[in-house]
Amino acid sequence: MAGKETCSAPTFDSKTITNDEVVKRVGSSIKSLGIPSDKVDVILLACKAKDNFPAQTIVLRLPGNKALILWEGVFLELERSKNLFLP
Repeated sequence: MAGKETCSAPTFDSKTITNDEVVKRVGSSIKSLGIPSDKVDVILLACKAKDNFPAQTIVLRLPGNKALILWEGVFLELERSKNLFLP
């Protein structure tokens, strides 16, 4: 969902990529993004059904239930909050 728009046919591709591929995709190294490794787990998101969505959005998994999402050239930090319904 972006604003009031939704994607009726999203695609998801989960994989591990190397530092070289991160630099190619986002223009920054893994270490400069705060990831203490030479590889990172990512989810590649795309919406093939609509032209007003970015061609591809990348989500990089960070330590400690956090992630970075690159959305139209801007990094947004995501953090999974504690589940209030679990101990």
